[in-house]
Amino acid sequence: PDENDMFFCGDLAQHILPKHQSFAQAGIEVTGRSFSIQRNYRNSREILRAAYEVLCDNLEEAMMRGGDMEILDPEYATRSASVPVVLEAESLEEEIACAIALMADNAEIFSEREFARLHRGCIVIAGYSLYEISIFAEHVGLPVLDGSLDATNGELFLSDLEQTKGYEFDTLAVLNCAENILPPSGAPAEETFRFGCQLYVAMTRARDLLVLSHSGAPSK
Repeated sequence: PDENDMFFCGDLAQHILPKHQSFAQAGIEVTGRSFSIQRNYRNSREILRAAYEVLCDNLEEAMMRGGDMEILDPEYATRSASVPVVLEAESLEEEIACAIALMADNAEIFSEREFARLHRGCIVIAGYSLYEISIFAEHVGLPVLDGSLDATNGELFLSDLEQTKGYEFDTLAVLNCAENILPPSGAPAEETFRFGCQLYVAMTRARDLLVLSHSGAPSK
């Protein structure tokens, strides 16, 4: 009841598993005591537009409007960059090869800039568990995001969809965005929004360039 007894801060749109929530029902009165920071400093406006479209297309209206969840307008992003692209490949192997080549090209571009710094990239492979991706990462000699890795020291990382939360990268590629992968075949219809939320979180890890790819039919 007293000033500063509790303090809450966060981005409710970043929930991987959104559900109804209400401060009022929890006995916490925030009327007149809350405000929104309507600026996004990580993502370009183009990346945020694409990610929010995915989020809005996969959340029911009740989730968007109910509780205390607020979806900020992509126009709150402070800068512009390249428009995200969706690419089609012949196979997942080709997707991976192209993503690695893209990261190498961007690393070279960063090294040649006037204010050179390391380029940080991440390749996300949808449809595979962290364990499976870890085995592949060891085979190709790349670090994998597992929740304990310091991603500030490194240039290229592998990840599943979930482990990207909390990180940011100059370039991010989400591979295997295919039908029956996002969402997986057999997933209950009422649960498919969770995979849209996971994809949204992964997409918003990209600062400057976002690429999504698929082989075969693309995910809806």
